[in-house]
Amino acid sequence: MPPAPRTKPGRPNLIEHHPRRAEIELARLAGGTLQEVADRFGVPRSSLHRHMTRMPVEEHARLKAVASALAEQQAALFRVAAIAIAAGPSRSPSFAHGAAR
Repeated sequence: MPPAPRTKPGRPNLIEHHPRRAEIELARLAGGTLQEVADRFGVPRSSLHRHMTRMPVEEHARLKAVASALAEQQAALFRVAAIAIAAGPSRSPSFAHGAAR
């Protein structure tokens, strides 16, 4: 029978237990630098680096695919917004002019 996996003493992983963990991981995998993401979410850069390098390969690939899909959706939204802006005020949807009327 193989030995039970050892658990290391010490502090828990800050990113793993962070309430915005998914956002942090996606921001990093979407291309944000370690420093940008760490500053944005108020976590130490070293903790973020350690978390990302210890992430299982399967989880990394799954999250990378999600980040890629989100980036594609964002690009599509920007294209729609650009078309609406280029169409001018008379052809833009009412929400583009502000909901407070």
